[in-house]
Amino acid sequence: MLATRKSVDTAREAELRALIAKARLGARPEEVIPAPEMPAARLATAVAFVQWLNEWREVARIAINRRDYRISLGIAQRRTAEETPAGGNAPTQPTP
Repeated sequence: MLATRKSVDTAREAELRALIAKARLGARPEEVIPAPEMPAARLATAVAFVQWLNEWREVARIAINRRDYRISLGIAQRRTAEETPAGGNAPTQPTP
């Protein structure tokens, strides 16, 4: 196909197709380079940060009432139009 447009010759097209086929196969397990282990001090610091962040999120959920503030802080998600009716109010149960 590329050769008919004359932007790439037949040999180059075959080379590119071989590279695409190789990329589609992915890496073999013996070619994968394992990630280096994290030093113990850095791991402890990361764990302490995650614990602090989770505690902060819990406190923020309790202390911050405005939804727009929660969304801007990343502790709440925007509602989609499907979740709320056109009037913007949540559906209420009729009282008997």
